Amino acid sequence: MLSAFGDGVGRLISPTRAAADNPGLRTDGLNAVAVYGDHQMNDARVAVMTVRAAVRSGAVVINHEVTGLRFTHGRVTGVDVQDRLDGTAFGIDARPGHQRHRPVGGPPAPHGGQGCGPQHPLSKGTCVVLKRKAPWKAAMATPIDTYRLTFALPWEDQLLLGTTDEAYEGDPAEVCCGKWRSCTTPSPAI
Repeated sequence: MLSAFGDGVGRLISPTRAAADNPGLRTDGLNAVAVYGDHQMNDARVAVMTVRAAVRSGAVVINHEVTGLRFTHGRVTGVDVQDRLDGTAFGIDARPGHQRHRPVGGPPAPHGGQGCGPQHPLSKGTCVVLKRKAPWKAAMATPIDTYRLTFALPWEDQLLLGTTDEAYEGDPAEVCCGKWRSCTTPSPAI
């Protein structure tokens, strides 16, 4: 997705160099380490920055669930929304524009008809978040099988330990999120 950075396809480095980037890396029996460019972003911050930029450009921004679209001559000219806090429902008329929904995967707002269903498959991942004690300069990943891997990823002043996302068929409102002790169904992969 962020390939415009031109990082190439990767390269091999020595175990000593890899240990310098990731303190505590065990290098016993390690001949080389594959390195490739990857990039991270804070999608919550990007969502807030996008909203702020829209407001600066004159947009009116709402934070309500879209329950339906309003059409005039086949073009979207407004939305029906519901306040999830108090249940108030109302309509908003607008010039044609762009609909954006929450920055996480899941069912989009309905597009004016029944049976539209999700346009993005749902997924969930499990991570353990640790306070970073050493200055990691690179993420590490270890394959579990053909399609999944585990990772240690430096993120801000923390270290994320986890697995790749897996398909999720349930209700997004039922996903458990919180401290390890409070989560009723931790991933067995961790």
